[in-house]
Amino acid sequence: MNLLVGFLLALVAEVACADSRNLDVKDLQGFWQSNLPTTAGEVDELEFYPDGHVRFLRTFKDNTKQEFMSQSASRVNDLEIVELSNNGALRYKLVLAGWLTARTKKLFGTMFMYEPNGHLFNGLPVSFRQEIR
Repeated sequence: MNLLVGFLLALVAEVACADSRNLDVKDLQGFWQSNLPTTAGEVDELEFYPDGHVRFLRTFKDNTKQEFMSQSASRVNDLEIVELSNNGALRYKLVLAGWLTARTKKLFGTMFMYEPNGHLFNGLPVSFRQEIR
């Protein structure tokens, strides 16, 4: 009986994963919105443009905004690495990976935060879903 249950669970997991795949560069293009706030009340937006640059916008609960831009992103295997800055005051590095199915796209990873002098001071988990505009 346990063998049968184990076989069925393995079969279900294989079928569930069969129609998903890792995101590639062309899958990233477009607008992404955060699934969960990085900090209380925050909404994050990420946009990958066809020419390769990336825009990252953080909107906090008091409606203040921080906008970060990157001229390009780099790819290491299935990881997308985006270095962002906002006029040198803060610098972020997003290290992201994701997957898609026939119905959804998900992007997740870590947002590393750097002081202007280059010292890493924090790292927060991030998660995005693709929105259709």
